[in-house]
Amino acid sequence: MKIVLSRKSMDSSYGGMPSPIIRMKDGTTKMFPLPIPVDQKQSSTKYSEVVLFDDFTAWDFITTNKPNFPKHSSEYCHLDPDISQSTLRNRDQNWEVGFGQDHIAQSHLAKHKVNEGDIFLFFGWFQYAEYINGNYKFIKNDEFPDGFHSIYAYLQIKESHTIKEKKYPESLKEHPHAKFHDNFKTHSQNNNTIYTAKESLTIEGNVLQVKGSDYFEFNEKLILTKRGQKYRSIWELPLAFHPRYGVEITYNASNRWNEETERAILQSAYRGQEFVCTKDPNKEVENWCLEFIR
Repeated sequence: MKIVLSRKSMDSSYGGMPSPIIRMKDGTTKMFPLPIPVDQKQSSTKYSEVVLFDDFTAWDFITTNKPNFPKHSSEYCHLDPDISQSTLRNRDQNWEVGFGQDHIAQSHLAKHKVNEGDIFLFFGWFQYAEYINGNYKFIKNDEFPDGFHSIYAYLQIKESHTIKEKKYPESLKEHPHAKFHDNFKTHSQNNNTIYTAKESLTIEGNVLQVKGSDYFEFNEKLILTKRGQKYRSIWELPLAFHPRYGVEITYNASNRWNEETERAILQSAYRGQEFVCTKDPNKEVENWCLEFIR
């Protein structure tokens, strides 16, 4: 089983703002990844249609916290990975969980033979938010002055579908990598792929009573960024992840790693959407992933 750390949701280049971790009025804390903005030719989904909770939409949150957003970006978004049916209202009953990838990132996944049974751990840029004076707004946090990278969802692969061949199931017809395939750049069309999720997590042939894909409830253990760092790309991980224990994660060569107080410190690569764990001799990365999911 391969574990893939997959960078998704808004960042400084796409959207220019973090996604919120909201301390709800009922006391719970939930993660709401904001999809990246795209041109209308590549999406029919507006931020105002993406439901965070109740009647509160992604557009409500974005325009409250970044009023100039519409001037620099688009009101249309790339909803991918598409994990929860409730994210959009009036879904087709045949809807299926799907995650699309193409171009260099998909070539990287194919090169490392990422396929059925492997697990994507999706991570993105987050910042805490609270209900203040009638609106949900970002709040400052001294431990994470620039917000932080956090894992927010997972998907265990059931199948992969090459969209160019147009042999994908009806359940994926509304996924942006299928519906807008012809509007993708030419170099992206040849390997445009959608991954679907297993219904239940399956480990070494054993089907567990856990969904094959889902969002995580927020827990500080999901945070990747080292506390007190100016840059969210500096991660603190279990010491066993250090390359000297045999672990290899693509785009993150040994010179990016250090050790500090029994922890592995990684200056994570900025370029590269998909970090594939290609060597995990003691299954430390796999067990770390499965602990979150279980």
